[in-house]
Amino acid sequence: MPWWSWLIIWAALIVALVSVVGAFAVTLLGKFMGVLDDLSALAGRADVLVTIDSRVVLKPQQLAVLADIRVVRSRRAARVARSVERRYRRREQRMARGRAIVAVDATTVQWPESFTAPHPRRPHRQQSRSARLG
Repeated sequence: MPWWSWLIIWAALIVALVSVVGAFAVTLLGKFMGVLDDLSALAGRADVLVTIDSRVVLKPQQLAVLADIRVVRSRRAARVARSVERRYRRREQRMARGRAIVAVDATTVQWPESFTAPHPRRPHRQQSRSARLG
């Protein structure tokens, strides 16, 4: 192979590399411009959040690792007690709903005719022994 063919191959590879990198750069630039548009829209909405933030007063949170152990335990006990009470109320509601469903007297209910009509049975076919054995 002559020496100039290697120059052509390497030149083609470099042109391909530059075109791929350029395509990636154009795509990345388009995405970056989209992010800038979204950030400008977000900045407009942030003004609304600033006005809301001035009206809302949040109590500062205290870290459990810095608090006294008795305070942390009492908070946990109160949280567990609320959870147990909530579960108990939900269970009582489910039980009341179940009792209301089960408490229906079936003898006093007016059932549709199709529920009380006897079910027609198919006649039983007798198969010969040879047909059963296959």
